Formats: sequence, structure tokens, C-alpha cells
Amino acid sequence: MASETLLPRIAIVDDQHSVTSLLSTLLEHEGYDAVTFNNGKDFLEYLKSTRVDMVLLDLMMPRMTGYDVIKQVRTMITDEYIPILIISALTDRDSRLKALSLGIDDFLSKPIDREELWLRVKNTLKVKAYQDQLIQEKMMLECTVEQDEQDIELSHIETIRTLIIASEFRDDETGQHVGRIGHYARTLAKLSGASREYFDTLFYASALHDIGKLAISDAILQKSGPLTNDEFERMKQHTVIGNQILSNASNISPYLRLGAEVALTHHERWNGTGYPYGLSGTNIPLGGRIVAICDVYDALRSARPYKPAFDHEKTLSILRHGDGRTEPEHFDPELLRLFLSNEQLFATIYKDDVSIFDLS
Repeated sequence: MASETLLPRIAIVDDQHSVTSLLSTLLEHEGYDAVTFNNGKDFLEYLKSTRVDMVLLDLMMPRMTGYDVIKQVRTMITDEYIPILIISALTDRDSRLKALSLGIDDFLSKPIDREELWLRVKNTLKVKAYQDQLIQEKMMLECTVEQDEQDIELSHIETIRTLIIASEFRDDETGQHVGRIGHYARTLAKLSGASREYFDTLFYASALHDIGKLAISDAILQKSGPLTNDEFERMKQHTVIGNQILSNASNISPYLRLGAEVALTHHERWNGTGYPYGLSGTNIPLGGRIVAICDVYDALRSARPYKPAFDHEKTLSILRHGDGRTEPEHFDPELLRLFLSNEQLFATIYKDDVSIFDLS
């Protein structure tokens, strides 16, 4: 389905004409191509022949609800990423969780705030652009079957670098964090006895662990106080979103395949109290267990909106003994032992502030 315009096309689906008219006016003023529908059936018929870049969708509509539309879109469109933003007066937790479980990307509450609409649409389309790039990479590689193996590997790595640069563009501190994570993870994987192929792959894959945060609003990421329950539920979705971004192209690259796995599981905990699925023990993939320790170490060492930076000694004490928020039973005990036994290696990585582009 070829796009008929260079402008991003956004479909607005709401049974209220006043809402579709207002949203289309606001979006067209910001340079988008808006198409409107007052029921889900007409929109789905349109989607059969015409590509859209994003959907703004009401949940409560007669005959076909927004939930039904989400299911149909995810069934119809499997070869590309179409973000769906819910626009609804419903604010209860159950409605939001149900929509999240069906694969939506964000929420906007009625009445619509113009500035919030602009920021949510802009950030979500940015994530879509990265996903589209991965899919295009897949298509290009499939058409160049005789490409030299080394060139293919470099192409995979370049794709990862592009995603990491995107993280740095949004938040320089996040960019530095993901760069260090690659070095921590490779070091810990090597200590665990993993193969050279595995720890070299994990070096790049682990740096993509937080790529799903590109779809989380700055209001949540940069919040200085505690998150509300709804905000925390939204934050937790970065694991699932990261997996979605990477998994569609994971069959072309071992880095993206492992990156999708790590993105999904790096907040799971050894004792089963993590998210998104509450996995425990060795049911958590090795990459997720390794990055869980590395991620917490670097987060404790770094200043965050809600905490100051801790020194190496205090961070080690928290990993060993816990502080109420982080506990040693959250981590693979053997990996934690290896980390603590070789703690100076990780202190040096943090001190040197290495980049993911430094292969030494």
C-alpha cells in the first residue's frame, strides 16, 4: 500500500463529529494529514487499501468499540508497526490495562489538551520512524542475499547505533547509560563463562534494553516525585514496547533478536516479583538476568530526577544487603556473586564513561 502523501497520515476514529473535527484541525495545523471516521467499520475498510502512520482512537463507540478496532488492526496489519493512541473520557485503571494488553501505545484523556496532543503524537511518530527503519533494513538485507557476511554484520551494528543515537538525542544521560550497559553486560557475561559469540552479541543487544522508553512521555520519565499507579503501569510498558520495536526485525539480526529478549525481561526478578510477566529463576533468559544487575548498578551510580548519584561503595552495599527498593534476592545469585567479586571491573567502566562505540 503506497502512501499518497509525504505528510504523516493520522486516522482519527471517534463517534463524535465534534471530536474528529477538532482533532483534524489541530493536527493539520501542525503539518499532519488527518483522515476522520465516525465508526470503526469505516476505518477498517479504509485501512484495507490505504496506509496510515498512526491511529487516534476512542474506546466507547456504538456497535464496534475501540477494543474491537484494536484487535482488528493488530490482526490485519502484521508487517509494519502502526501506533494506536487512545483518546477517551475513561480514566479507570481497568480500561487502561485492557487497552494496554491489546497493544496500544499511549493514552490521551478528554477533554484534549493541545500541547499534550502535539507532544504525544510527535514522540510516538518518532518511535514509528525507528521501527520503519528496522523493517526497511530487513527488506534490503533480504534483497541482497549475496552481500558479504561481514558487511551484513556491520549493517546490523549500524542499525543499533542509529537507535542508540536516538536515545542520546532525547536524553543525553540515557545515551551514556545505555553505552555503559553494553560494557558491563559483556564483562559479566564473560565472567559467567558464556561463549565469545554470546557476550559479543550481548554487548550491542544489551544497549537496547530501554529503547521502549522512547514511547514513554517525558512527564513520566522526568518526574521528580513518586509515580502514580497509572504512571507506573505506563512506565512498565517500556519493556513490552521495546520488545515490539525490535522483534519485528529480529529474524534478520542476532543482535536485535537478543535485544528484543533483553528489552522484555531486564526488569524480571529472580524471586518472581518483577515485570512484565513475573518470571522467576532460570525462566528469565540469561541476557535479562545479566542486564538486570548491570542496569541497577548503573542507575544507583547515576543521578536521577528522584535520587542523587551514589558512590561505588554505597551501591555495592545496596546490592549486597538491599535498601527496601532493591534487594539481593532480585538477582541471579551466581551472577550477583560474580559481579561483587569483580566489582572493580565495573567501577572502572563507570569511571571511564565508555561509549557503546568503544569496542575495547
